[in-house]
Amino acid sequence: METEVNEEPMTIIKEMRQQHESRADSLHSVQLDLIASLQTTNLVPGLVSSLDLSLKAISAFHPHKPLPETKQLNEGILNSNDGQMVGKSGESLIGGGGFGVGRQPAMQRQPPMLPSLSMKPRTEEEDMKDLEALINKKSFKEMQKSKIGEELLDLIHRPTAKETAVAAKFKSKGGSQVKEYCSALTKEDCRRQTVSFIACEKVHFWRIIAAHTDVNLGDCSFLDTCRHMKTCKYVHYELDSSSDVSLMMMGQATLHPQKPLKPQSAHYCSEVELGEPQWINCDIRSFRMDILGQFGVIMADPPWDIHMELPYGTMADDEMRTLNVPALQSDGMIFLWVTGRAMELGRECLELWGYKRVEEIIWVKTNQLQRIIRTGRTGHWLNHSKEHCLVGVKGNPEVNRNIDTDVIVAEVRETSRKPDEMYAMLERICPRTRKLELFARDHNAQAGWLSLGNQLQGVRLVDEGLRARFKAAYPDVDVQPSSPPRAAPMEVDRPPPLSGSANLTEPTGPGTAYTLEPKPMSVNTS
Repeated sequence: METEVNEEPMTIIKEMRQQHESRADSLHSVQLDLIASLQTTNLVPGLVSSLDLSLKAISAFHPHKPLPETKQLNEGILNSNDGQMVGKSGESLIGGGGFGVGRQPAMQRQPPMLPSLSMKPRTEEEDMKDLEALINKKSFKEMQKSKIGEELLDLIHRPTAKETAVAAKFKSKGGSQVKEYCSALTKEDCRRQTVSFIACEKVHFWRIIAAHTDVNLGDCSFLDTCRHMKTCKYVHYELDSSSDVSLMMMGQATLHPQKPLKPQSAHYCSEVELGEPQWINCDIRSFRMDILGQFGVIMADPPWDIHMELPYGTMADDEMRTLNVPALQSDGMIFLWVTGRAMELGRECLELWGYKRVEEIIWVKTNQLQRIIRTGRTGHWLNHSKEHCLVGVKGNPEVNRNIDTDVIVAEVRETSRKPDEMYAMLERICPRTRKLELFARDHNAQAGWLSLGNQLQGVRLVDEGLRARFKAAYPDVDVQPSSPPRAAPMEVDRPPPLSGSANLTEPTGPGTAYTLEPKPMSVNTS
């Protein structure tokens, strides 16, 4: 006798399940539509509230969770063997039977991930963070635009074939010749740190221990720039160019002889092409700049009055403003060293001289041991460990751009002596042009440069046109050499509009502008 099964409760349960599923899908669609249609920030509070209600409604209903109204489903248990929810009759609520209508068979579906009892409930703050991450996530269209923009920037900033060829021309042949300094300083300490009988191939120092040296005091703050090295009780250093003692004992001292470090020169342009150094001992404040001609590059290191005790004379602010620098350039670049309070004055001078400031070079000073100095001799409030060089442009000069950087890391030497890297940099920026250095000293004499200053030794000119104009303006000054060699192409400047001494105006002002100094070959201004 067959038992008649009442299908009405099962039909009601299926209808209720379908209604809940339809409602969840509808809420999910509304949520996606709200996110897609978000245009202004005024919709954010309402959106958050709607999404919060949607999430709560979705989390309250699980497609495999028994309904609380159904008595039969409340008595379901978890089968520990297969992890499926079953009812009284043993029928699976996941698939098959009357409850699995329209669903995949149980063998083809993964068992549901039931929430663990040890999991903490999510807080409202965590939900808000997830919602914010969802809103801020870029859409596919936005990601495509970002990708296209990055490709355009890469294409714009990529160097052209001409720029690449120019940069390759200035590279050192055979690679870099720079040698690294050993952090252990001395070879003895290097062998001790590396637990080796042989020191590394880097550059080392050796300590200068004199009779008056107190090793317990440590290293001198000024090292090789110390002005009292003969009496200073602190430790000083010198470069160690000797062969390693361990190598000599092992008979390997001649296997890898150390090559002496030589200053690099421009391979693309020889010193013969650049021309010999030229200089004029003079007072720049009253010297006739108009006889010098035009220059492509000017570098100046003025003795600014920075209100400190200095080992050299300084110039007043008004004297700097009235220098006849405009007569030296119509198209070119100027590099003006400034420090302290002179930084603003230097910018003012560039504007008065007709230049537009376009860049600024920073010289980071290092000491003998290649460490950043901490005891600079300048600065009212802080010890200065760097200097600035203002870069100005006048007219439309032909220059090589984007070859060098605006930072130079170089060792400090004598007072006011700037790094030699500047000369190579300026030659790369403006190759094969006439170059002038103002306020120069003897160590500033460089091939292809004309130096002016009151600490130079006499007058030396090899450019015949410049010699003729100088002799016409200052006939009593002795010029060396007596018979100048043939000038290089770069040394020949443009001739003046009219030749002859009659066209050279005399300096204005009371008295004679230039007289001979007691020592020969020097020009002095009064």
